Amino acid sequence: MPVRRAAARDLVQAAVKRGDEISYHGLGKFSRSSRRQRMVLNPRTGEPMDLPAMKVPRFSASAGFKCVVRGDENAPRLSRAA
Repeated sequence: MPVRRAAARDLVQAAVKRGDEISYHGLGKFSRSSRRQRMVLNPRTGEPMDLPAMKVPRFSASAGFKCVVRGDENAPRLSRAA
């Protein structure tokens, strides 16, 4: 993975871990959410088990990104790297 991509990924991960919200114009928003502790059933045995509270990443796509994925708009053309 090129250094720039790894650095951008690391910056987003560090910010979301701190609880910050990161927005990329035209792409979407990365944030952190908390899940409370709850009881679940083990799918293999059917026994109830405790699932601890945890923090999870969230992504919310922007309206423009959703339109491109649906096919309402054309995706931007990528330029060839030299």
